[in-house]
Amino acid sequence: MGKVKYLVAILILTGCGSVDCPSFPDEGLDWMPYVQGDNISFSDGTDTSQLNVYETHRTSYSYGKLLSHRASCVVEAHAKLSSNSSLPQFNMYGNSYSADLPRSYTINIIDVNFNFTIYNYGVMVYNNNGLTCENITKFDNGFKEYVDVVKVAYDTLLYSETPIYQVFLAKKVGVIQFKDRFDHKTWSLIGK
Repeated sequence: MGKVKYLVAILILTGCGSVDCPSFPDEGLDWMPYVQGDNISFSDGTDTSQLNVYETHRTSYSYGKLLSHRASCVVEAHAKLSSNSSLPQFNMYGNSYSADLPRSYTINIIDVNFNFTIYNYGVMVYNNNGLTCENITKFDNGFKEYVDVVKVAYDTLLYSETPIYQVFLAKKVGVIQFKDRFDHKTWSLIGK
């Protein structure tokens, strides 16, 4: 019984509690600005197909403060896009351990993850196991010129089975182009 009283005394002295977590920040949605019900058109120069945004969500999780551990937050957002045509399904995720920390993004296309991280000063450029990330000031996808673009790509020599190997995203627009290595097609955004 003495051990239980001792544990209760420690909890009272150190305090318990939680922290109110904000949802995923609005500015973080600049890289995945999709709204449920949106229809997004892509063209390979010959055919046109649509992706439909069938789900979006923003949430936060609070990890409670116990003993000497600090309370912390994890905030998340996601958008899911699908098509009845030959276009692949896109699952886009964003997360951060605080509204003030860098935000990490993952775009999953046919079980291939394209990852990049946003800092206050811009996009983190890195090369990680054949995945490269590059900031591009201006990019023309064949239909329109975009600014503040991120190119995320896999080295096809290291990842020979990766069907989609390049994705281009524009800030406040989302995916503007992706390349399929097996069909030899480049799909470019033509309308939202």
